[in-house]
Amino acid sequence: MRVVIASLAGFLTISMLVVVYFLYHHALNDLINIYFVQNLTSYGKTDQTILMQLWRLLLLVATEVGLHPFVSAFIIFGWLKAIYNRENMILEIVLFLSSLFFVAMQHWVIDYYNIVWLPFLAIALLRIASIRLPESLMRPTVQAQIPLLMTALLLILPMVSNRSALGRLVISNEETAIDGQSYVAQPQFATAMRKNTDSRQQPTMIMINSLDKGFYLSAQALPTNRFWHRLNMSYQQLPQMYDAFANTMRQKQVQFVIIKLNTPPENDATLLKQQINRAIDSHMQQPLFNNYRIDETARNGNNDSYVLMRLKNLE
Repeated sequence: MRVVIASLAGFLTISMLVVVYFLYHHALNDLINIYFVQNLTSYGKTDQTILMQLWRLLLLVATEVGLHPFVSAFIIFGWLKAIYNRENMILEIVLFLSSLFFVAMQHWVIDYYNIVWLPFLAIALLRIASIRLPESLMRPTVQAQIPLLMTALLLILPMVSNRSALGRLVISNEETAIDGQSYVAQPQFATAMRKNTDSRQQPTMIMINSLDKGFYLSAQALPTNRFWHRLNMSYQQLPQMYDAFANTMRQKQVQFVIIKLNTPPENDATLLKQQINRAIDSHMQQPLFNNYRIDETARNGNNDSYVLMRLKNLE
């Protein structure tokens, strides 16, 4: 029970700061709608039977566990140790399983979603560290190394089997990651935007077809619009987002628009314009090309290219 109370206290401490921030900006309804209602109801709509949907939910839970077998093993071993000590583990196990099902309800498994495991892993490692070793092993040097070992495991274990995240990591002094991904578009576009923006102001922009991948950070800019990058929703799922993008461009509220392409950008301007038209939702095509012109393109990978478009009257 103490573990559960401590976990809830830690979670609520951070959560309340976020809630207060959104309350201050009169945006609590947006927070609830986007991060809970839309995430839980818009993804994975299907005509499958309820039984098949439950089966798919179980499959996603199994996928989560399968991606982190060592983490799972440590957590289960910690439970066994607690049960051996006659601790009541029902509530903690229910919370853990509920977390797994909550992640699976997003209808896919994403790397960072599994951060929800970390509190359970930390508690498991603390339980394992409290095991009394045989006297022959309880030398001062061994005792001194146990906290270091537990800390190292807490840092390393979540990355085990997480090949996709490790493959995207760009090591210092290297230009590309192991999987060939690079991040040249962000600083390239940031330089271009800064060049065409008053030095006393921040560049203003929105991103279409992509979540932000460091463009705002590279440009040292903050979002100024309610919707500043495309969430993973279609027009049918979240029309107000697409309408907001269209109005933002129609009213020229931002200086730049960044569009993600899943294919290498064409060199010919006419072909590139056709490529952009095919890539973006039809509701945004007219306000985009009426008010913005193509500035430059950049590639971070074979399926990860970007087009920077600038307000036509921006010099």
